[in-house]
Amino acid sequence: MKSINAPLSLEGATTLALMLNEKPKKPKKLTAKQQKNLDAARIQRSVYGFQIPMMSIPALYKLQEAAIAEGKSDEELKAIVAAFPGVKPSI
Repeated sequence: MKSINAPLSLEGATTLALMLNEKPKKPKKLTAKQQKNLDAARIQRSVYGFQIPMMSIPALYKLQEAAIAEGKSDEELKAIVAAFPGVKPSI
């Protein structure tokens, strides 16, 4: 059997598992540390391209964490950064 190198979506993986007569696997639940690392990565991506005053970083980080807890998208996180007082685009 040939291996598949392309990433599959959840639907594609389920379909493939059904085609192979295997039970579809449930996605693994992330540990608290893994989730915290993913959240930090989302925050870092949202602030890319902005000049942020050093004294504003902790307040902005807390605001971003609260927005992630509410389930905001990456685009909404970037909009929060852009609207934060003192933040300027870097270009």
